[in-house]
Amino acid sequence: MKAGKLSESVLKRSVLKTIKYKSDDMYTFANVGNDAAVSKDGTVMSSCVAGLMLSEDNLYFDCKRAIYAAMANVCAEGGVPATMNVDVIIPEKRLESELKELTRYIAKIALEANIHITGGNTEVTRAVKSPVVTFTVLGHYIYDTYIDASEWVKEDYDIVLTKQIGMSGTVALAKEKYNELKEKFQVSYLKKALDMEKYLDVRSEAAVAESLGVRVMHDLSRGGIYLGLWQLAAKTQKGVEVMMDDIDIRQETIEICEPYGINPYKLMSNGAMLMVTEDGETLVRELRHQGTDTRIIGRLTNDNDKVILKNEDRRYIEPPKRDELEIFLTK
Repeated sequence: MKAGKLSESVLKRSVLKTIKYKSDDMYTFANVGNDAAVSKDGTVMSSCVAGLMLSEDNLYFDCKRAIYAAMANVCAEGGVPATMNVDVIIPEKRLESELKELTRYIAKIALEANIHITGGNTEVTRAVKSPVVTFTVLGHYIYDTYIDASEWVKEDYDIVLTKQIGMSGTVALAKEKYNELKEKFQVSYLKKALDMEKYLDVRSEAAVAESLGVRVMHDLSRGGIYLGLWQLAAKTQKGVEVMMDDIDIRQETIEICEPYGINPYKLMSNGAMLMVTEDGETLVRELRHQGTDTRIIGRLTNDNDKVILKNEDRRYIEPPKRDELEIFLTK
């Protein structure tokens, strides 16, 4: 198998089909499009891993990205993130001071995010060449009853995009290739790209959406907007029809991706979310009022097609593969 996140076909065939037991204590089960697990006692849980894709030089950013990704998953399933478990695996022959600096940074991010670290596990092993950190975030479910996404949505419900796509991928690429990119762009321009790191948190926009009765959200992480739309279709059991020109993207993302042939629509997009609602205009207005760039980008359809429209062209989204950054960094 190729390095990186499993394709949907392999995930279904070799992982999901092997899982037989389903607890009566859970509302949700392992499936494509599910952002987090929801239990009947009101706990929402999601995990994310750092240290698998970016170089070790950028492990700290990858940890921050992973923490906020797990939090976003909890928010997307109707939870309020509260606590976090941290599991650290580090290679042999590393200094204790390196471990201390890593955990100090993780504690700093948790403090900034108001997330309580409940514990975890830390091991030294020869099985890895660089540190691997798993973050498991738990939150409180805000609703009294659980509603499956496919039962809540209807045809022609609006698909809303918050913020811009490709932001976390732009930051990662700028960090990984900074010395090369500063030969092409001014340092001030690269700083604008790196500053996108500030927009990883989705809690405020999720809270606004929930206050307006939105029950279906999906965070955009690895695989970008195309994978996110594919997973949203799976989650709602509907088709999607999206106007490409309505998908918001920053110029820095376009220009930093271009030299490397990276498609920004398939680039990890932590910090952005897809939301489904009957009244997209009200959601957009309220989110813009609180300072979040938001657009209606399309609608749900009563078929299984995943369609991107641009001018007169009608194109189908292909089954999701690996994130563009993943492909580029493992060449």
